[in-house]
Amino acid sequence: MPLNCINFGYEFNVLTANVHPESVVQIKERCKDFLIVLVSQLQKRVSDNIKILDQISTFSPQSASSQVKVDITNIAVKFKHGLCNDIDSTIKEWNLIHRAEVTDKTSTETFCTDVGGNKKFENISKLVLGLLSLPFSNATVERAFSIVNIIKDKLRNKMSIAMVEAILHVRCTLDIECCKFKPTMSMLKRLNSETVYTLIVDDDVIVLDTFLTE
Repeated sequence: MPLNCINFGYEFNVLTANVHPESVVQIKERCKDFLIVLVSQLQKRVSDNIKILDQISTFSPQSASSQVKVDITNIAVKFKHGLCNDIDSTIKEWNLIHRAEVTDKTSTETFCTDVGGNKKFENISKLVLGLLSLPFSNATVERAFSIVNIIKDKLRNKMSIAMVEAILHVRCTLDIECCKFKPTMSMLKRLNSETVYTLIVDDDVIVLDTFLTE
């Protein structure tokens, strides 16, 4: 793509107004190369499920509660060997799901979870909840592996899997500082010697003994 076809933005034009034209061309070339690499990396990290995820709004509580619904045949056919073994029953349930008595319609997940308790709509619930669990990117997985490499480095290579998993849960779910974390009363009640020491697994004991003998 020629450089004159790329819009670098107003701020870029202002900042390069007093720069030598040859330098501006070099900067634009580097920006173009960066954008090309960025797009290629994004394409590697976005899975093929993104097209299906674009259609998730079809199963929103508002659409499900409406008597006039979008045809879901194409979606059901794509998952006929897993989530949707009985396509006819699934489509029939989708066309009748507005008759289900569901009070919580705040989200698709809660709506389908409540509907899933009714055996008349178990097929459509299985399909929708399965679609909601589809991965849309592997960036999260790469980030998790990066965190694991930081946690379990060469110095802590003998750390048990259970301990790594526990630290990983804390890193991923608690986006706060430890000094600002306020434990609940139920947490404090469980922090007694009987509970804490009975949770020690054999791997941790072996690791502890290893470090003590070294």
